[in-house]
Amino acid sequence: MAGGMGGVAFPATSATTALVLAISGICCGIFTAIPALIVANGALKITNAHPGHPDAGTAKAAKVVAIIICILMVLGVVLQGALYVWATNLAAEGTNTSTSLNYYTAVDHADDADAGTSDTLIKLEMYGKDSLSWSFTDIQLSVMNTTYNCSVDGGDACSISQQGGDNGNAWEPGENIFLLESGTDICTDVGCGVSISVSYLGKTMAGDKSVIVD
Repeated sequence: MAGGMGGVAFPATSATTALVLAISGICCGIFTAIPALIVANGALKITNAHPGHPDAGTAKAAKVVAIIICILMVLGVVLQGALYVWATNLAAEGTNTSTSLNYYTAVDHADDADAGTSDTLIKLEMYGKDSLSWSFTDIQLSVMNTTYNCSVDGGDACSISQQGGDNGNAWEPGENIFLLESGTDICTDVGCGVSISVSYLGKTMAGDKSVIVD
């Protein structure tokens, strides 16, 4: 029995044990936080049934601390899962943080250029050992004084079509890509001079710098 004010005797509780377990959860996580929550709830049943019980505050504190520890543990697991997915996707894209030693060749595509807005203009083929993530690869075409960005998602004037690779998120060695007009008439006729710029991680890649599109 626990003593109270005015000599009133109260039934004993495990509130102090619950608080110790809850605080231990800072180091031990849910392995002590969950038992602390169970013990604290048991103590609260007793203190709630006996108003003025001296262990009421301790039991409430133990429950609050245990709940906070459990929430933090769940958030930690979710964050770790998100980081794992992010790292896995980044690795799958073939990300390389060093400057690539790859190079490419560029040739005119067999199709004739005309006044349409869907001509296939140029074929590029890459050589080397690195797979280059599209997230860090920039390709631009320039005709006269106008520059056109190229992208794999088709959101720019120039669209990139992959052929022969296994990874849709990266340009792989030996893989051909085709640069197409995507709703914009980049080359209106044969004999169109096109300048090419390819960079990876902000560094210009070696390769053909211009092509005559016929």
